[in-house]
Amino acid sequence: MYLEFCRSKKVPDPCGNNAGYERIVACFLEQLMHDHNSRSATVRGYVQAINILFELRKYKIPADLSDRTNICYNLILAREKEETVARQRSPITREMFTALLEKAKESQIDSDVAVVAQWFILIRITGFRCSEYAQTRQSAFDEYEYPSGRRVIKAFIPSDWKFFDARGRLISTHTGGTEIREYPKKLKITFRHQKNRQNGQSITLVCDDKHTDICPVRAGYNIFLRSKRLGQSDSEPMGVFVNKTGSTKYLTGNKIQDVLQSIAKEVHPDLTKDE
Repeated sequence: MYLEFCRSKKVPDPCGNNAGYERIVACFLEQLMHDHNSRSATVRGYVQAINILFELRKYKIPADLSDRTNICYNLILAREKEETVARQRSPITREMFTALLEKAKESQIDSDVAVVAQWFILIRITGFRCSEYAQTRQSAFDEYEYPSGRRVIKAFIPSDWKFFDARGRLISTHTGGTEIREYPKKLKITFRHQKNRQNGQSITLVCDDKHTDICPVRAGYNIFLRSKRLGQSDSEPMGVFVNKTGSTKYLTGNKIQDVLQSIAKEVHPDLTKDE
């Protein structure tokens, strides 16, 4: 990935003794963290590989993590501090989750609140990362580009989800209406692209008929049918909603943040701004 980064940035040689290579590697690490949300331990692994590359060519290593003045050291240190803060955060409270579901019932079926609620019914079971269902912009979807140049959509697309009936048969015909006569009994989700590179991994969820309001299969089927109803093809992300002007938009991390912060203010009015 470092070699591909240098090629894309038109760096003549990915290795050398020039002091500027410390900055080049730092730029690569920063892009790695921004584009792939790589954790500090992962970044350290890349640093080790890059340093070995320089050593094999008899050059001074660019990312000396024993040097506190090294830019790469400080980038990784900052990342570690961010992770410490993230571990200290509390998950969504039961009160917030309940209020989110209630607000979704009162909202339009394709509204941002309804969509966020359905995804979080799934997330409480699956723990999806934001990039697996949401985008960075409402008007376009995100793609991951491999070094070979092949591009894949990061978020789930309809063909990643397979629904099965009570007899275990694959449901091949779906109607995109708002009224569903019968829900599937199982949902098989396949991960095309994962940060841990376990691509092609699948999980199967079973319908919860006793608690229909929080059934992950029902929520998943509603998400799936909505994408069809709003015109998404089998190769386009399913995380879509209809905004206040009636336009179909992609769900984004910022939109999710807005919805959750609004809910938090309602059910926990004593929270500080930072909380």
